Amino acid sequence: MADAPQQRSPLARAGWLVGVFALAWIGFLFLPMRRPQPPESSFDVVVPTSKLRAVGLPDNPDLEGLPDFFEVWASRAEWRDERTEFAYWNPAAKDYSYTFEATRTPEGYRFRPIPVPDPAKRFLDEVIDDDYPIRFYRTLPDPASRRD
Repeated sequence: MADAPQQRSPLARAGWLVGVFALAWIGFLFLPMRRPQPPESSFDVVVPTSKLRAVGLPDNPDLEGLPDFFEVWASRAEWRDERTEFAYWNPAAKDYSYTFEATRTPEGYRFRPIPVPDPAKRFLDEVIDDDYPIRFYRTLPDPASRRD
């Protein structure tokens, strides 16, 4: 019976040794390490401005044709202080769900997304056919100024 503890001794030592190495490896994995920093470049990368961003629009594939379509139909807009509001066709929603304010500048037109105008105060221009992607907002006449 005295031989049994001596026979387990090398096996127990090996088990302890494997356990210590496993704990040491796990501890090593969780130690904070410095990662090498990439070398600083000596030149700046210049990203060209997209056509949409150049006119104030977000980069959205649905808006790709907006500046060109607007230029064709801008003469039908109701301009006040060199600004007009219009709705643009959203192909995903199949509705005029993009609304913008356009500003005339000496360089061309600038656009700014706006919330949908209050339908009680404005209406969409019905002159342009349903096939066109732009609908202009018009100001309704003031009911107080109307004579019966």
